[in-house]
Amino acid sequence: MKQTRKEMIAVLEAAQEGKTIQGKRHTAANAGEFYTYDNDHRPMWNFDAIEYRVKPEPRVIYRIDYEYGSIGSMTYTNIDNAKRAQNSNKDIITTFIEQL
Repeated sequence: MKQTRKEMIAVLEAAQEGKTIQGKRHTAANAGEFYTYDNDHRPMWNFDAIEYRVKPEPRVIYRIDYEYGSIGSMTYTNIDNAKRAQNSNKDIITTFIEQL
């Protein structure tokens, strides 16, 4: 996928800010997989051959398991909203973290 100048600038600025950068080759056996760069292996910034992005943050989702045995059908992306939805202190908030 050809990145726009705006996308290129955004990923370069993110790298300058110290964010983790990932890249994947356009034409390779592993073209569908993003590689995470680290301090030992920094990007060479070849936008013609590699698509770059900021490594996504895992999503965190909260669900309420009610004291009377029912599992909540609602999920929350904010812990404060999940706490407000609790009916009692015996309700348990379960946290799910997306695996990237």
